[in-house]
Amino acid sequence: MKILLKSFLYLFLSLFLYSCGSSDSSDEVITIEEEEDPDPIATITITVVDDVSLDFGEVVENITQTKTFKISNSGNVPLEITEIKVPDGFSLDWISGSIAAGSFRDVNLSFMPNGISDFGGEIIIESNATSGNNKVNCLGVGISDIYEGDLLLASQIEIENFVNKGYKEVTGQLFIAFESGFPNRNTTIVSLEPLSQLRSINTIRINSTANLKSLNGLEDVEIKGSVALFDNVGLENIDGLVNIVDLNGFLQIAGCSSLTNLSALANLVSVKSVLTITYNDLLENLNGLSSLKMIGGNLEIKNNPFVNTLEGLNNLENIGGNLSVSYNERLNDFCAIKNLLVSNGLDGTFFETRYNKYNPSKLDITDGDCFKDFPQGVYGGNLVIRSKGAYETFISMNYEGIDGDLTINNNRDSDIMSLEDLSGLKRVLGNLYINRMIIEDLQGLGNLELVEGNLQISDNPNLSDFCEIQGLLQNNGVGSFFTSGNVYNPSAQEIVEETCSN
Repeated sequence: MKILLKSFLYLFLSLFLYSCGSSDSSDEVITIEEEEDPDPIATITITVVDDVSLDFGEVVENITQTKTFKISNSGNVPLEITEIKVPDGFSLDWISGSIAAGSFRDVNLSFMPNGISDFGGEIIIESNATSGNNKVNCLGVGISDIYEGDLLLASQIEIENFVNKGYKEVTGQLFIAFESGFPNRNTTIVSLEPLSQLRSINTIRINSTANLKSLNGLEDVEIKGSVALFDNVGLENIDGLVNIVDLNGFLQIAGCSSLTNLSALANLVSVKSVLTITYNDLLENLNGLSSLKMIGGNLEIKNNPFVNTLEGLNNLENIGGNLSVSYNERLNDFCAIKNLLVSNGLDGTFFETRYNKYNPSKLDITDGDCFKDFPQGVYGGNLVIRSKGAYETFISMNYEGIDGDLTINNNRDSDIMSLEDLSGLKRVLGNLYINRMIIEDLQGLGNLELVEGNLQISDNPNLSDFCEIQGLLQNNGVGSFFTSGNVYNPSAQEIVEETCSN
């Protein structure tokens, strides 16, 4: 119809112009050209959505990962897709159909490797497109679900991304967070729940987290080697370790200042290497270790201010290394390790106990003298000070009395230049030994009221002034008094009679 109408108009105009031309042959002839329709064109364009490529990277065997690409039609007629071909290992959720002019279609490309190999090639789109690019590359690598070696996951997103790849095992050490500590503790890691998809981990180290409150997610993960929990200030429970029975490596619980108990370790029987429980500000007891029978290396229990007993170690039969218990300010009951010591279950050294509420020797414990209580301000047990650091620690505790022996021995090359800071000390219920010091006088001992045992001052090559202890001796506050090897070696009587310095 449109063509007939155009023809009629053309004929009419031609006759009209002809008639006009017949009256005046000099008039210009006007020609009207017919406008032609544009050629039909379908133009194809392929773009990747939310990414720069269709490179899937490493994907665990038989695990599916998906990316999206867009097929656009910038032409003026529908783009008819007849087939989309993909390489082995890849699949699509749409392979044919029509895309209107000026429109697009999102297509999901899935990659599921069926072997441990490289995959990839061209995606080829067959259509009626007369221009544009109908090909795009895709690639990926199929890998084992066993992650070989050590791995650091430094954020919650990294934890989730790792698990989403489909890994089931880590053969090396899995480091979680692992920053340098305060004030740079990791704040992003809040949950280990994604790790519940793992079968096993050799060693897990969780270091310096601020907001991780539990180890939930590790309950069914076999941990073969070691567990290290260090400086996780928000960690309130370790229930995720409930199924651990034997560790082939070490166990470290340190700086977990919100942790109150170890009940999750109730099934733990052996630790082949070192066990350390240190700097846990709210830890109340060790009862969760009641099944523990063997420690292959050292056992250290230090700086747990609320632990008052070693109950929980009652069934411990052997420690292959050394035993160190110190700086637990409420700890006064060591009876739980009596049987271990009596049966010679400690292969290494029983280190001198220090700065607990009670500080018994190994002999004290095996003799049954394993529990004592003391009033505030009294150091329970024997104490040896051999360095300026140890001296400053003792001063910082503000002890008025010592229920035991006090030895200050700095081996002459000491950096302890004076005893003036001992002015708060009033009673020593055992012996007091001051030897091999570089001090020149006894300033600082003027408030001593009682040394129940021996007061022995010897081998101090610069010491010539004993006047500070004159009142102590005048009041018969010393059991026995000895001096030797000093610049001046007065008797008690000489000091009382005011011949106290040379």
